[in-house]
Formats: sequence, structure tokens, C-alpha cells
Amino acid sequence: SMERAALERAVQRFLDARGALPADRTRIIGFDSHRLPGETTADTNLFIFREQADSFTRELIGDINDFYVRLHQLEAWRRALESYTDLAEQLNIFAEFVEPLFVYTLTSPYDLKNRFIYCGVKLILLAEAFQSPSSPPRIRPLDRTIEFKTLQKLCGSSTVREGFLHAASEVNSDVFTKATGLFRRRRVHRLPQNLHVGILAIFETEETPTGLRHTLVAEHPLRLEELIPMLDGEHRKLSTAFEQYWQLILDLDATLAARS
Repeated sequence: SMERAALERAVQRFLDARGALPADRTRIIGFDSHRLPGETTADTNLFIFREQADSFTRELIGDINDFYVRLHQLEAWRRALESYTDLAEQLNIFAEFVEPLFVYTLTSPYDLKNRFIYCGVKLILLAEAFQSPSSPPRIRPLDRTIEFKTLQKLCGSSTVREGFLHAASEVNSDVFTKATGLFRRRRVHRLPQNLHVGILAIFETEETPTGLRHTLVAEHPLRLEELIPMLDGEHRKLSTAFEQYWQLILDLDATLAARS
């Protein structure tokens, strides 16, 4: 553990680095600009849809903005770490302040992609149920079974839905998961590679015509300077997915409003 004076110095270096780091506030999604028209309506079905859409939208905005803020903090900590020449001190600071942020940003794209899928499916089905009360939607999945394939089945009927489906699919893509060494999956189910420093040594076993062969594989750590640009790209994909999600909401709302 670090002494109080060392902690205070580390925090001050972080604050200095964050103060010198330019922040693009245009990348923060606004709440006020993403509200459905007409806050009140006499139509019960339209009211329910708007309340649910508003709740989902607020949650998504908050989560995506939080991801950007944490990513901004992570870059500031990366710069602060560079100012230390003593490796032991640097490792203490990383463990105390940086590792939780790094893990959060590495796993958030997966989490947010699945929230988009869940919210999209729920709102599409809710709108379809209200559009044809006598003919319930043919697809009525349980919450726990909602996945990307569920969204695919619902998004082939319009360009707006297809746009949202495509944007959501771009988040946490195979390219990103491979670049991060399947970190999220391995952290949950296996043993993840180290962060920042340290080699993970694993013997891989394979069957050959002459018997089993054991090979030592040394996995290098995931480095902040290599992954922060890629995480920044994931935030841009999340922003695009949100705008496509919002177009979907406007389209569903307009269809329901036209019937009320």
C-alpha cells in the first residue's frame, strides 16, 4: 500500500495531466436533445411507449457518457504514470487507481452493445404490440433469451431498423475483441493476460502423431498506450449506435402517434 504523501502526489499528477488534456465536449450526448415530442398524450399506449423509451434512452446516454469520461480519466492516468521512473511506485499507482478504470473500459463495449440489443428489442416489440393489439408480435422472447439474433429477426422490415442493427453490430466487433486478447471473456471464464506489465506464462498442450506436446507461451500484457486509441474508437461506434437507436425510437413513436 502507498503512504498518504505518495497518494496525494499521484492524485495531483493525475489532476495536472487531466487539466492539460483537451476534452471534446461535443462527444457528450445531451439529454435534452433526445426527448420524444409531446410529453403528454391522451393515448395510453403511446404514453406507455414514450415512458419506456425515455427511461431506456436516459440510461443509455448516461452509460455512454460515463464510458467517455472514464476513458478521458484513463488517458490522464496514463500520462501521469509516464512521469514516474521508479517501476515499483508506478505499479503501486496502477493497482491503486488505474487498473479498475482499465478493466471498466475494456469490458464496457460488450456491456453497452448488449444494452442496445435489449432496449431495441423491447421497444420494437412494445410498439408492434400497440400497433396491432389483436395480433401480438410473433416474436415474444423472455428477457433472459434476448440476444443479437433476436434483434436481427426484428430489423429486416425497414431501413431505419437495419441502420440500427448494423451500428449495434459494429460495437465490440471481432476486431476489437481479438485486439484485446479476448480479455473480457477470459477474465470471466479463464485467466486473463496482465494489464500494463507482467508476462503470463501458460503451457499449451496439443496432440501430435507421437504423443502430447507441451509448449510454453508467454503472453505480453495489454498496454494502455496501445489500447486507448482503440477504446476511443469504440466510443465513436457507441455514439453512432446511439444516434441510430434514436432514429429507431423516433420512427416507432411516429408510427404509433399516427394511429392514436
